[in-house]
Amino acid sequence: MKKFKENQKGMSSIVMVICMLPILAIGTGIYIYNSAKDSVVNSDLDSYYTDDYSDYSDYSNDSLYSDSYDVIEDASSSMSEQEVSLFNGSFESYLGDSKKGIDAKSVIDVIISSNNNYVGTSGRFVALTTSNFVNTNAEGVNSTIGTPGDTNNDAANVSTQSSAMSAVKTVVNTGKTYNIKANYGSDGYINEIVITEN
Repeated sequence: MKKFKENQKGMSSIVMVICMLPILAIGTGIYIYNSAKDSVVNSDLDSYYTDDYSDYSDYSNDSLYSDSYDVIEDASSSMSEQEVSLFNGSFESYLGDSKKGIDAKSVIDVIISSNNNYVGTSGRFVALTTSNFVNTNAEGVNSTIGTPGDTNNDAANVSTQSSAMSAVKTVVNTGKTYNIKANYGSDGYINEIVITEN
């Protein structure tokens, strides 16, 4: 019994230490954060500039400004390239010759979804052009629905075009193959998908 009580005291000490470790870690983290924040706030960054700002009317001679501007410009350019790549990537996996009918239906769904996601974003409307479709009973078949890169992609326009694209999707034959191509705008974004029935 005596051994049991000693083990119990030892276990309770271990549990107490384990409970206190996260509190100690959090407290240390807060202390480090506050110390770093205080050192930034208290740093004398204003000594770089004088009170007379007329000396800095031409920032092109200021190496700090120039270097910072170059970094921001590079990051902005890189961001734009990633946005274009991300936007186009959702369509590009469906592009190619002799694609299955299910791929043609899927890319139409992606167009509709993208157009709805980018309502109000000028130049992000993706038009749908179909050609060589044997079944021409549906409205919008063997024609272009929407205007590539349409700047008028408000909710009403996108809704109307989406309905027409859904109607075209119903006549895509899953037993046939299709050539699916993309046209790109001057900004690099896909602005039209062309589906040709084989």
